[in-house]
Amino acid sequence: NFCLGWIALGRITENAGHREEAEGYYRKALACNTDAAQAATIATFCESRGWLETAATNYALGLKLDPTNAKLRRSAGKNLVSLEKYQSAVEQFREAVRLQPQSPELRLELGEALSLWGHDREALEAFGEVLQKDPGNVSALDGISRLRAKLAAQDTSGEH
Repeated sequence: NFCLGWIALGRITENAGHREEAEGYYRKALACNTDAAQAATIATFCESRGWLETAATNYALGLKLDPTNAKLRRSAGKNLVSLEKYQSAVEQFREAVRLQPQSPELRLELGEALSLWGHDREALEAFGEVLQKDPGNVSALDGISRLRAKLAAQDTSGEH
């Protein structure tokens, strides 16, 4: 498989200390990639190297190849949060929740992304939905507590 060859060249080049050249090989692997799982593997590898934009490109390719893959959408959303692209992250998490409505973990990540994006009331709803599916979820309880305090402070100061 050509894609795996480009990845191997990238790893060898990176190990030799030539990061920019290695990233070029990884981009070539992306260009010949026709498999969603392989795109996810390349994206994860790029994330581990701190190449978040390249990872985002790979996640996008993987989602074009397999748009109903909730796990891939979750990974893409997490990557977008790392890039501070909160609106796009929320879109990925919303779609992942639609695909796997019983997953409290996806709703939790949706709530966090909504909060980071500044949509606190929607984030509260998402955290509440987590608790409906997983009562006692500490992360959801923390999110609700944090957001209620933030909203109370805004109400007190007159901000909205």
